[in-house]
Amino acid sequence: MVAEGNAKVSYKDFFVSADYIRVQVEPGELFSRGDVVACQGLRTVRCDLLAYNLYTGKGRILEPDAHISDLYIRGSEMNLAPGILTLDNAYVTGCELDYPCYRVGSKRLVIYPDDRIVAEWPVLWFANVPVMVLPRLVLPLRGDRIAFADGEDIPIPKFSHDSSDGFLVGLTYQDKIEDWVQVRYEGAYASKHRGIMLSAQADLVLGQGRTGTLKGDYSSWKGFSVTAGYGMPLSDWLTLDARARYVPLGTGDDSTRWRGFEPGAVDGRLVVKSTDEWPVRVKLTVAKDILLAGDLYRIPELEVSLKPVSMPGNIGSVSLSGGFGRFEEPSRHVQAGRTHVAASFASSTIHLAHGITGSLSLGARRAWYETGDTLNSFDIGTSVKASLGEREAFGGTVPRIKAGINYDFRAVQGLSPFAFDKISPVNKASASMDYRVREDLSIGVSTSYDFRKQAIDDVGILLAHHNHCYDIEATWHKKQQTFGLEVKFTR
Repeated sequence: MVAEGNAKVSYKDFFVSADYIRVQVEPGELFSRGDVVACQGLRTVRCDLLAYNLYTGKGRILEPDAHISDLYIRGSEMNLAPGILTLDNAYVTGCELDYPCYRVGSKRLVIYPDDRIVAEWPVLWFANVPVMVLPRLVLPLRGDRIAFADGEDIPIPKFSHDSSDGFLVGLTYQDKIEDWVQVRYEGAYASKHRGIMLSAQADLVLGQGRTGTLKGDYSSWKGFSVTAGYGMPLSDWLTLDARARYVPLGTGDDSTRWRGFEPGAVDGRLVVKSTDEWPVRVKLTVAKDILLAGDLYRIPELEVSLKPVSMPGNIGSVSLSGGFGRFEEPSRHVQAGRTHVAASFASSTIHLAHGITGSLSLGARRAWYETGDTLNSFDIGTSVKASLGEREAFGGTVPRIKAGINYDFRAVQGLSPFAFDKISPVNKASASMDYRVREDLSIGVSTSYDFRKQAIDDVGILLAHHNHCYDIEATWHKKQQTFGLEVKFTR
């Protein structure tokens, strides 16, 4: 059977139109050429030449220009098979522009719809600038869409500076090896230590509600640390979480060479807690924690809290919590019991004017210690946010000005015999403002003032270059002496 002109053929959920179509009915072979448009479900492919078997679902496409749900794919050749698409000399992107603002190019792409894309020797491009080359890349898909989340799931380079590590240059990459294993890799070079930082974390889904975590960290000036975690349901209303961690001690701050496995220590915790289905949440913890102030033993600690209760008139919600436990800090030679109660209030969003909202929070806490000490605290927090004006940006509208003002106050009375639950008074205000100068550029400034010190506590500056699908943000904070450069995907 041969058709020419505005030819069309449909079979089950497959449809094709072209200038020329030839079909051999018995073997199910279909050949089409000239302005070919093939559709199957949410997948659309445009090309000049298509060979396809209607019965087996296998086929071959030359120079495809494909739209598969929210993915846009171009290549020299595409091979079709049920549940798998293979392309040569191709690129894939989630950007719908004719000249995409980012793309992943590869000699060979394998697409498992609604699961993942596997690329061999991929190159990540921002516009016409190559950013990174890797031997292999796996991009998780959610509903046929690349799962970008602030740069996760794709190796995005990161650049920052702080006073403790100096300049940090590195990347983060997340790889879904199997349906039940997802691994996150991180690596960076720290200029102050003239050394490297490496990290790998595997999150395991073991079935029947069981989960596991394995994590290894290495820095050339600290050594290795290893963490293992396991979680499982004990019943319909109780879960168990266990964690153990080995950390090196006394490796020094200036060493850039690994000196073997340094003496270290192990901390860990065992937690039994109720599920979120209960209106009352109960958590029992037995743990040894290695903190900056020294080791802490929880032997054990019981915490009880109520789910937030909405108040009449939808003015806000109230939360109540409390607990008791026995704690030990060997470095301070302190072992004692503690009982505490706490209450908090969080208001609903308050609409002050068009584009201006506010909120209010209150909190109070009291702790009694077996040593006879008491520790009381009272917190007040207010926040006002404003989105003013509009500016057109990439086919939509965004606020021209985004501003915020926050005030936090905490009064403290009494003293704790422990270091881990020390509470300090607070009397601080902060403000921030971001201005969208034009479609592709924003500038922002933030500051905070400490009324107790009667001094400016921090100053921050933001410079953002906006693109259709991602933002490049440069930030600086005076207090932490930090500078960061980050890419964030917005679509």
